[in-house]
Amino acid sequence: YDVFPYRRATREHLHTSAHLAYARGADGISLFNFAYYRQHGQGEGRGEFGEPPFEALRALREPQTLTKGPQHWFIASGWRSPGAKPLPVPRKIEPNKPAKFNFDLASPHGDARVRIQTDQTDPTDLAARFNGEAISPTEDISEPFAVPYPSMLGKPEELRAWLIPARLLRDGKNSLEVTQTGGEPVTIVFVDLACPAFAS
Repeated sequence: YDVFPYRRATREHLHTSAHLAYARGADGISLFNFAYYRQHGQGEGRGEFGEPPFEALRALREPQTLTKGPQHWFIASGWRSPGAKPLPVPRKIEPNKPAKFNFDLASPHGDARVRIQTDQTDPTDLAARFNGEAISPTEDISEPFAVPYPSMLGKPEELRAWLIPARLLRDGKNSLEVTQTGGEPVTIVFVDLACPAFAS
């Protein structure tokens, strides 16, 4: 049964998740399924395998270091236990009906960029608002940080991005609203928000 493709967490994903956990009261960090960066199972699209990112572990025990590093928040599909709430993605959006995505951000810093990945090519008729304010689209849809694991990364024609000025970022709950203003309905399969390292 182990044939499905899946994304691997990058160093920035791990550090950002740990930073949020500490900010919300965690005393420490433990990792589960860390071995699954290595070869296992079968199937197309599982990407390149290799060793887990052991180099990312040291900072996980240093909350102060994590507050100053780059941040890479994400909303992705995953396992859904019976009786659990529906996952935020994938989500089909209908024309002129905003789709809302929530981010719990801990001490975000600097200007940010938010991206969505859809199941369609060239979904151009899309607009976005962040915390109630319209944000500007950008042609920069590149990965915000180096990614050594290519599995399930969005193709250029599947990605759209917007810039978020630092003044709109809040510590705590933040909301992104994506509205399709025309064309065929699309399904959003991944959302990410990236902030640079803290400028000292």
